[in-house]
Amino acid sequence: MRQHHCPRMGRKILFALTSPLLFFAGCLSLEFIPAPDYPVLRRESIEEFTLFSRKPDRTIRPVGRMIYRDLYGGTDSEEFKSTVEREGKARGAECGYIARRSIQRQTHFRTNAMDHTNRHGGQTGEIEGQVETIEIVLFQCND
Repeated sequence: MRQHHCPRMGRKILFALTSPLLFFAGCLSLEFIPAPDYPVLRRESIEEFTLFSRKPDRTIRPVGRMIYRDLYGGTDSEEFKSTVEREGKARGAECGYIARRSIQRQTHFRTNAMDHTNRHGGQTGEIEGQVETIEIVLFQCND
C-alpha cells in the first residue's frame, strides 16, 4: 500500500487554525517617540493624566509623542481613553493633547482560492475596514 505524505497540508491546517487569532490580535498599536530631553522632563509616580482634545493656549514642553492606531473604536471609545491615560502615566507625563487624526481604508483580511496543483485560482473574498491613527503630544501640566 502506498502512503501519500503532504508536508504542506500541515502548514495549511495550522494557518487555518491560527489566522483568526492573527486577525484579531492586531486591533490596536501604540508607538512612543520620546522628545530629545525626555530623561529630564519625565516624572515618576504620576497620579492623574488629563487628555485635551486640542493644544492648550499656553507654552508647553513636549515629553514625547504617542502614535495610536486602532482598527475599531476610535477616540470616543473607553479603550482609547484608558490606554492613553495608562501609557501617558507610564511615560512620565501628566497631560496630553490630540495633535493629529487621520482615517485610512485598508484590507484587513483576504482569502484566495488554490486549485489542486497549488496554482492561484483567484480572490474569493476580503474584509475591508478603516484604521484610525491619532497622534497625541505628551507634556507636563504644571510647567
